[in-house]
Amino acid sequence: MDLMKEKLLEWNFPQLVETFEEQGFDDESFPLLTEDSAKEIIPKLGIRLRFMKFHRAEFGMASAVTFEGDIFNLSEFDSVSTTSSRSLLSNATVTCVPETPSPIAASPSSLSPLSSQSISCESVSFTNMRSPSQSADTASTGSEHLLMFDVRQILDKDPHGLKLVKRIDKCKFLSKADKKTLVHILCAHLVTQYGNRPSYFVKEEMAREIIQAFPFLKDPQGITGYESFYCRGATRVPACGALEDRLCYLRRLNNMATTPFMTQPKKRPRHGDSSPMQSAAKQVCLSTAIDEPTVMIQWMKSNTCKDDSSKVKEFMEKTAMYRHQWIKEKGKQRSMADILDKFPRLLEPGMIEQDFKILYPDAEEKLYEKWNDMSEKLLTYIQKVVPTWKTHMQDEDFVLEDLTSEQRQNCAIYTLPTLFTGRRKFKGGRVSYSEAAAAFVDFQCENTGLDQYLKDINRDTRSQPYMLILGGSALAPQQVFVIFERHAFQQSSLVKALDVCFKTHFVFDLSYQEKCSGVWEFIESVVFELKGSVKSNTIREFRAYCSSHDSSD
Repeated sequence: MDLMKEKLLEWNFPQLVETFEEQGFDDESFPLLTEDSAKEIIPKLGIRLRFMKFHRAEFGMASAVTFEGDIFNLSEFDSVSTTSSRSLLSNATVTCVPETPSPIAASPSSLSPLSSQSISCESVSFTNMRSPSQSADTASTGSEHLLMFDVRQILDKDPHGLKLVKRIDKCKFLSKADKKTLVHILCAHLVTQYGNRPSYFVKEEMAREIIQAFPFLKDPQGITGYESFYCRGATRVPACGALEDRLCYLRRLNNMATTPFMTQPKKRPRHGDSSPMQSAAKQVCLSTAIDEPTVMIQWMKSNTCKDDSSKVKEFMEKTAMYRHQWIKEKGKQRSMADILDKFPRLLEPGMIEQDFKILYPDAEEKLYEKWNDMSEKLLTYIQKVVPTWKTHMQDEDFVLEDLTSEQRQNCAIYTLPTLFTGRRKFKGGRVSYSEAAAAFVDFQCENTGLDQYLKDINRDTRSQPYMLILGGSALAPQQVFVIFERHAFQQSSLVKALDVCFKTHFVFDLSYQEKCSGVWEFIESVVFELKGSVKSNTIREFRAYCSSHDSSD
């Protein structure tokens, strides 16, 4: 019963394993299950519908096939393996005509696996059994009829798609240009068959078949694996993905003459909503006076003696929970200036890292643990995705193979704004590579006056925090600083500056700068592995690339 258990676990129905075993099902009888039999075994309708969806997709819907009057019942396939019989049925397109004329066509659920029932067929062709060219009436029946698109066949019919398939099979990689071609061809097929507003079920099936045709595109950390192509919407959360974006664009072109396409700007959620401290924070009411933290905070504000550094560190550690609750107090918008006014000791070295460690103990050292290997993947990936990536760097004249380990790690940091750019909240859309890089790291010459530089920062045009490099080259900077609230904090290396700059966002509960938001979302989800929804398709594509190459290695 390995096949039966394997499929039930794969379809996420572990509770049904014992039920099927009690009913005497095995690997031979499991594929023969019909909807009538399933009603007795799975009484709950919702679970049964989801189960039958996977069962039909895996084992097909017909139980007996007649070729020119000769009946081949499933009972005659005893000597044939289950996989072989399933392959035969899944590859057959059968046009069925009832032996007794009737205005009602036989539905898949009315077919029985018993050998006494048979269906006469006028014609049989060995193409995909569930063709995407079926009528819109069939698609409108919802999840009761599982669509199946032959993505490779659709692409092969287009001259550009034919070249695309050969290129993808050879390189096992999907570039931005190739993904655009892929999505355009498949969306054109959807619009032809179902109009420019196909149901979510149709779009999900198309996205699922894309990663079935090209498994290396599957996001290993995604729920479905195909979120890069389509992710179903929910209440107040619109659908997203490359297929949905293309269909929205086609609808906008179609409606532009009558109804202008407008999107309402959405307020970015504040960081830390999924913080591991959130549940504990809810249990503490800030209106209740807590004498001990209040006394410690007042002592740290009043006492400026540097000899008490160990005591300051101790008090900052004990008040970290209170500070986190105060910053995220419901209904309050704490600015960085307000936070530093109440907790000025956060400006001392190591205090931001200590607060982050208390909030996220498992993620404290993630960057240092992973960046050496991650930098190599980024450098390999960007050469395939953006061949002209060196033109976006301050130093173009270098040979990647000649760089030291530290220089390669620094180089990988500079690739982030090129790979994961941000988007403007309102008009303008995606920002350019240069805008993203300038918002991420600022390069200044060695003789720049730091005090005057900090005074000249315009908070309206220069979002903080960010990294500042004074002197040296991009690959070997002379001085590295983290800038926030017009304060400069010198760091020992560029990797250290990246770590502190990221943790500052979470400790102060800051939103990412929109121009380089993609970079920080990448650091958050891929490097630090903090829980949260990934909205960027470029991040999902990079995770799929890493997963496919790790498995091939």
